[in-house]
Amino acid sequence: MIGEISRRITIFLLILCGFATASGCARGPTWEAVSSYDEFSDKTTVMVTTGDWPQPGSRTFSYGMIYPVIMKTVEGLAVGFMSGGQFKVPVGAVQMRVDGNEAIMVTPENTPNISEIEAWFAPFIVDIPGLDNDAINNAQKVAVENAMRMSQPYTLVVGDEADRILDQMLSGQNLIYRQILVNQPNPSTGRVPLDQSLSEALRKAGLIN
Repeated sequence: MIGEISRRITIFLLILCGFATASGCARGPTWEAVSSYDEFSDKTTVMVTTGDWPQPGSRTFSYGMIYPVIMKTVEGLAVGFMSGGQFKVPVGAVQMRVDGNEAIMVTPENTPNISEIEAWFAPFIVDIPGLDNDAINNAQKVAVENAMRMSQPYTLVVGDEADRILDQMLSGQNLIYRQILVNQPNPSTGRVPLDQSLSEALRKAGLIN
């Protein structure tokens, strides 16, 4: 009896899911403007990204996965990738390609620091008589910056390169990307359609006119 009820519920859910898919309600827009609020700094970050749809009408960001992202930073418009999940992991280098355009590598070395680097660097400043303190402090600051970039849960590019990538995305049809990982010669490829929802989300986020 219980088995028959379970079977009927399963059939009903499959029919319902099929109806939702046919009516265009199983998913939401491919690209969406999302925001996050920092209750310590009172800052709200708005970005445009994608996500996963484990069930109709429910967008999630899965742990261990990366997602394309477009946002504003202190250095201007940024395009790249972010880590999903509640506990985010470093993204590292990511290779991306729009349609038949040349593949582009987005690396941590070019990623702007969203957090305040001075706050991290302050405890390391030295002032020792007889030494080249400027050279020592600069070398330590570069080391701290590089360590922060490598550990960040996002990899971004800014400036002219970001503008070029965004132009490709707005005029393209498909985006493919993959993480460049150590000891993983054939990483899986992510694929995202570049449909009308991209430009709509960018306008909603105030990133384009």
